[in-house]
Amino acid sequence: FRSKQWYQRRVAITAGRKEALDALLPLAENTIKIEPSHDFGSVVTPLAKIIAKDTNIVVCQLAAKCLAGIAKGLRKSYGNYAKETIISCLAKYKEKKATVVAILSDCIDSAMDSVRLFSLTLSILKKKMNT
Repeated sequence: FRSKQWYQRRVAITAGRKEALDALLPLAENTIKIEPSHDFGSVVTPLAKIIAKDTNIVVCQLAAKCLAGIAKGLRKSYGNYAKETIISCLAKYKEKKATVVAILSDCIDSAMDSVRLFSLTLSILKKKMNT
């Protein structure tokens, strides 16, 4: 990251994120059930931030696929992280590419299995009122 050119630094950072997500994706997707005894906040929160704020579509898609895999593996135990995931995905829904929207929909569907709609609605309304 010693390059003084902005574009080269950005490419290096994006490549690092993509490589990390490429390594996480097979673990998240191929796991049938994940033991919920560990705290997954340190993994879910950065992935949700990538979905909400990253401008690189490929990185955003990989993050959404990873979250969907984690949500499917944790099942009902994913409820602690579902609101954060769904709000991040809804923030990115303005994307016009159909492939991105389809992956975000899959991520939301996976997260919705672990949370009640009423509690989610309240969280979304609070988030919208704060912005």
